[in-house]
Amino acid sequence: MDRMPLPAPASIRVLEGTGAIFEPVDEGRELVTPTGAAILAVGAKFERPAMALHSVGYGIGTRETPGNALAVWIGERIETKSGVTLIETNIDDMAPNLIAPLCEDLMEAGALDVSVTPTLMKKGRPGHLITVMSPPELAARLADHLLRHSTTLGVRMTSAQRVIAERRTVEVRTELGVARVKVKEIGGKPVDLSPEYDDCRRISRATGLDLSEVMRHVADAARKELGLV
Repeated sequence: MDRMPLPAPASIRVLEGTGAIFEPVDEGRELVTPTGAAILAVGAKFERPAMALHSVGYGIGTRETPGNALAVWIGERIETKSGVTLIETNIDDMAPNLIAPLCEDLMEAGALDVSVTPTLMKKGRPGHLITVMSPPELAARLADHLLRHSTTLGVRMTSAQRVIAERRTVEVRTELGVARVKVKEIGGKPVDLSPEYDDCRRISRATGLDLSEVMRHVADAARKELGLV
């Protein structure tokens, strides 16, 4: 009697091109049937996304063997980015008034974010830690910019992963004027918002109202419009 290879040829053909990962095991029996493979091929994506977990369910088969179980995770997918490069340097001999335009230029050159943290350096000198969050493909260019336009003699570069919330920008019409509002979403639902500073500053100057009052007014109008009240 000829022996059939495992997984069965039909199961392999069904899973062909789906991205399913095959791992070698010592189990000498069928673990994936053609029917099970068809269900996976139609309804599964062979990746584990970042998610906010709501519940977990388990199913146990009748065969008494390790691994004879199925787990189902139910949750909301959270948007992720592939990765970023962090570029850092410590500076203690650069005029502080020149650091602000340096940060602006780095942002215009493609940095995702730039932060400056006060720090205490060698010999007790006050200094600044400049951190640039860069797309990996722009890291070399931004590092070169930092070397050329600051007093640093070197930078540190590390790779990092990040998980971010979904976001979108909406225009809100208020009694004071039109302002943009950045909306933070998780699972397609708004959970928080932030009025755009420049728009609120413009309205503040035009109306003579305090900036904080304008931002509160715009935020309240946006919450009503988005159903967050």
